[in-house]
Order: sequence, then C-alpha cells, then structure tokens
Amino acid sequence: MAYSYITYTLNGVEKKAPHGFSWTTLFFGPIPALLRGDLKNAAIMFALAIVTLSVAYLYFSFVPVGYNRWLEDALNLAIVTLSFAYLHFPFVYNRWHEDALRMQGWKPKSVPADAPITPDAPGAGPDV
Repeated sequence: MAYSYITYTLNGVEKKAPHGFSWTTLFFGPIPALLRGDLKNAAIMFALAIVTLSVAYLYFSFVPVGYNRWLEDALNLAIVTLSFAYLHFPFVYNRWHEDALRMQGWKPKSVPADAPITPDAPGAGPDV
C-alpha cells in the first residue's frame, strides 16, 4: 500500500490515487490495475507475462530428446523471466496510473511534498 495519495478532481468528483511504490502490484501483479479500471496497463502486464513465458517455452522446445531435465529448466527460466518482468511494474505502476488520470482530465487537488508533479506534466495547469 502506498503511504501517500494524490487527490484528483473532475467535475466535483474526487478520486485518490496512490503515490510511490505499488506493493499491491508487487504481490498481485495486474489485478490492482483491473480493480482500478486501468485496462490498458493491465493488458500490458498480461501481455508481458505471456511474452516472457512464451520465450521460455520456445527456448526449451528445441532441447535434444535425450535431455531429461528440460521441463525443470524450462519452468525455472519461465519463473526467472516472469520475475524480472514483474519486478519492474511495482516501481512504475502508480506513476502510470497518475498519468492516465491526468490524460483523462483529472486535476491534482492535493499533492504530497514528495510527488514529482511539475507544471509541464500532462493535465497540470496553473490551478495546481
């Protein structure tokens, strides 16, 4: 769970967006993106999972027949490649979600001191 939130407003409606490292994405992968209605980023996470697992499968599908440990090695490679792919998302997902909200027209109302909101950020205007 993020320790700070940025509150966004659009037509009088307020929405809180977590700021910082996404612990929920670390533990649950793309499920938090689906629950927030962020289908684009959830699709990116699912697609990357499919690509990394497919690469591992294709890599080990050409193993010689006499090699007995190919399935074990394939699973190990799949876990490692998927782990590398999914370790990237917790660091960037909350920022992606904030950018998506700004692109939809939501304006930051309250910003924590450590938030990197600049005047040239998408959706940030002089009323920030």
